[in-house]
Amino acid sequence: MLRVLERVAGAGMGTGAWKSVPERLRANGAEVFRGISGIAPNSAEYWLEAVERIIDDLDFTEEEKLKGVVSLLRDEAYQWWLTVKDGAVADRITLDFFKTVFQGKYIGTSYVDAQRRAFLNLVQGSRSVAAYEAEFLRLSRYARGIVATEHERCIRFEDGLRDDLRVLIAPQREREFSVLVEKAKIVEKVKRIEKLNRDRDRSGNKRNVGPSGSAGHNQKKIRSDRPKREERPAVANQTQKCARCGKFHTGECWTGSGKYFRCGSTDHQPIRTLCSGKQALSGGTFRSSGDSFSNGSDGNPFGEFDLILGMDWLGKYQVKVDCTAKNMVLKTLEGDEVLVIEERGNCLSNVVTALRAEMMVRKGCEVILLFVWALEAKELTVGDVRMVKEFPDAFPEELPGLPPDREVEFGIDLLPRTASVSIAPYRMAPKELELLDRGFIRPSGSPWGAPVLFVKKKDGSMRMCIDYHQLNKLTIKNKYPLSRIDDLFNQLKGASVFLKINLRSGYHQLKVKEADIHKTAFRTRYGHYEFMVMPLGLTNVPAVFMDMMNRVFQPYLDRFVVEFIDNILVYSGSEEEHDSHLRVVLQILREKRLYAKFSKCEFWLREVTFLGHVVSAEGIRVDPRKIEALLDWKPPKSMAEIRSFLGLAGYYKRFVEGFSQIAALLTKLLRKGVPFVWSDKQQESFEKLKRILTEAPVRRWERSS
Repeated sequence: MLRVLERVAGAGMGTGAWKSVPERLRANGAEVFRGISGIAPNSAEYWLEAVERIIDDLDFTEEEKLKGVVSLLRDEAYQWWLTVKDGAVADRITLDFFKTVFQGKYIGTSYVDAQRRAFLNLVQGSRSVAAYEAEFLRLSRYARGIVATEHERCIRFEDGLRDDLRVLIAPQREREFSVLVEKAKIVEKVKRIEKLNRDRDRSGNKRNVGPSGSAGHNQKKIRSDRPKREERPAVANQTQKCARCGKFHTGECWTGSGKYFRCGSTDHQPIRTLCSGKQALSGGTFRSSGDSFSNGSDGNPFGEFDLILGMDWLGKYQVKVDCTAKNMVLKTLEGDEVLVIEERGNCLSNVVTALRAEMMVRKGCEVILLFVWALEAKELTVGDVRMVKEFPDAFPEELPGLPPDREVEFGIDLLPRTASVSIAPYRMAPKELELLDRGFIRPSGSPWGAPVLFVKKKDGSMRMCIDYHQLNKLTIKNKYPLSRIDDLFNQLKGASVFLKINLRSGYHQLKVKEADIHKTAFRTRYGHYEFMVMPLGLTNVPAVFMDMMNRVFQPYLDRFVVEFIDNILVYSGSEEEHDSHLRVVLQILREKRLYAKFSKCEFWLREVTFLGHVVSAEGIRVDPRKIEALLDWKPPKSMAEIRSFLGLAGYYKRFVEGFSQIAALLTKLLRKGVPFVWSDKQQESFEKLKRILTEAPVRRWERSS
């Protein structure tokens, strides 16, 4: 309220009638910053946040904001700023520029990276939900790219909850963060109350199991050389053991008198008398997990035990007792085994006695009877997806054989005066027999021959790779252009429903020209073969396959289909449109005898991962899984490692403003003749790229003018 009045007064009196910018800042609680060497990064961070908060509350121009922040610098910090200011272009010196250089100087990328890793590893542990939420929100600022949406924030928060809370919260699939936190707090409170009740019950039900006449807890006898102390005489008001009930209490004993223990009245009547509690109930039945066990034991005094099972009963049902695990196994008369587990405090389900349950019902508590059973997770099949189930022939388990003749065939055009190349085979396993059975390869007498190796795929299966390195050197390159990623994604504006189709062994669905089959020959120690379908590893394979796919889907490109090599993305503005679009695409696959791999297809999505990006109606953002790979990237030790890092980071440069300038120190090391020297400057550029990419925002769709 005070700040609002200050603004109103300042507006009425004019700038000249009010205090200067530095005075207004200090009047609102802004502190000076001296930048002493060795200052903790979090102290610098908190100072900058506090100043930003105060500036936002005051009506400053952009120039006054910078002037105000600089006025708070003292000693080393001010000298540092003068140096930075002298070396910068005047037009660039703004508050945002100050924040960037200040963070680099006093907070540092190593601190930010450590906070980001702490967020990725954050779990609730022994914290309360409120403390866990506070730490989660504090650290999430350093990983905005990982929790870019409220949905992702909920999933990450949920994953860090303790198991006893998460198993109750997760099935609700709450996607509003504030509601999720509130529910977690409620569950935590209920759990705490239940634990207090159990602890109270246990302390009240402790039995005397020591020598006759002793009371209280078991006591260990410890030998000591010191003389025993004399027994103290009992004081006059010490509680004595009651001769009537055998317990310690003061006043009149009401045991057996019919009086109510709380008020002493004799008018109360029990709801129902189940048993006297003084001896065993002969001929009764004990039930566990739906099985009944009759009790034919003789009468025995109960004392303070709820149930006594005699040796005859234990023998009849062949009971096996495990004292360590605190459970026992009973065998029914039909031969089935029943496991009886003792109630434990850390179990998910809390068991109450019948008396307590009855008392809670009388107080008005609701009773809900739940039957829980485990269901095996059913694997989704083609018949489970609407519309898709009408086209089962488009999703075979294996390719049916050689592909049909198509408008496009794969050819290998060699440079003039090229001689055949044949290289000795590598060591390998006989996997090529599977391809031979399908008709994809055949025995060859070609003078050509490339070696073979196998690479493990993500799903555990093996991909046969031919080392066509030498053949590729002699091949004329196909100039057919591959689509630019930006051009593909620009088509998706306005879409809200998506599906993704991945072709099964896509390259094997295109034939090689008969005249060029002999050039695909490869050698193994099991034989000499050649490909009749397009193999992996040849230089022109992606371009030729892209040409074929563009011809197949040409009428629908830029309308509702995006395809990149063997990946097909269908996008629609509504579910009604999506129905018709899906039918068109599946009909084309059927007519052209192109086959998809159902396990790698996804249908009816509101957001989809495609070519390393996450696409939704809101826009496009970086795939969080790729970001995590960047976070763990170690500093490069060679030019090859720099090239690999920049290759992955550069794929997302459209999300980073000034990417080329930030990466300049790294790309410079890739120039010919430049020695590989990794200094602090390169390390700072490397860390900054990682940090900026992990904070990359959602790239919104541009609005049509």
